[in-house]
Amino acid sequence: MKEKRYLLLHSSLSSARQWQPLMALLDPEKCVALDLLGYGQAMTQAWPRRAVTLDEEQAALLKQLPSNWQDFSWHLIGHSYGGVNALKLAHDFPEAIASLSLYEPVAFFLLVGEERETALALMAEISASLDAGQPEKAAERFIDYWNQPGSFAALPERQQQAFTLGIHKVAADFHALMSASLNLDQLRQRITQPTLLMQGSFSQPTAHQVIQQLAASLSLSQVVEFQAGHMGAISHSHEVNERIIHFLSEQPKITSH
Repeated sequence: MKEKRYLLLHSSLSSARQWQPLMALLDPEKCVALDLLGYGQAMTQAWPRRAVTLDEEQAALLKQLPSNWQDFSWHLIGHSYGGVNALKLAHDFPEAIASLSLYEPVAFFLLVGEERETALALMAEISASLDAGQPEKAAERFIDYWNQPGSFAALPERQQQAFTLGIHKVAADFHALMSASLNLDQLRQRITQPTLLMQGSFSQPTAHQVIQQLAASLSLSQVVEFQAGHMGAISHSHEVNERIIHFLSEQPKITSH
């Protein structure tokens, strides 16, 4: 039996540090938390391109893992954009994945109807603000969408500046999310591991529709809802992490060498 490891992937405009509280509850030596392209230490300058692909994201992730990473069995933990990258990894390397714990993975390529139009409109608004040389307006639109109106304005100036710099990568993330070639049939066929799907009751309908689609398609999935929003993985980290720990405790134990 392969020894288990934990791979933790953060949301857009965040970093690997997002998962430090959860890593402290797990075995830190068996945890790998990585910065996605353009975030974490890379958020010292604006992302230079308006587009990125999930394939590019995955290639960058794999470069950060040890060369023998497939010798282990991985529990994937992801929030928002990190959750999508976890889905991509599980789809491409199912034999290396033990389970998935995902808080509102923004797999917007699965959206249909009004919710897809909403996501496309948000993407267009952010791009238009960047084209107009107004990155702060773009950041405000994004932050307020996932929280509530006035959230960006209430942030400390330093955090506003960081998000304004990072919004360039967010625009690229949207491109990755809307252009991904994955579909529900592919995910259903390839992802057969136990999957914990988490959502916030106060989050956006776009996020809820993704959870609904995944829950109906992934055979070993379960859904847990928190009295929180899209950022519940951070704002309600105690409750969310506790549920993840419980879910992981139900999985086969880590073997020792």
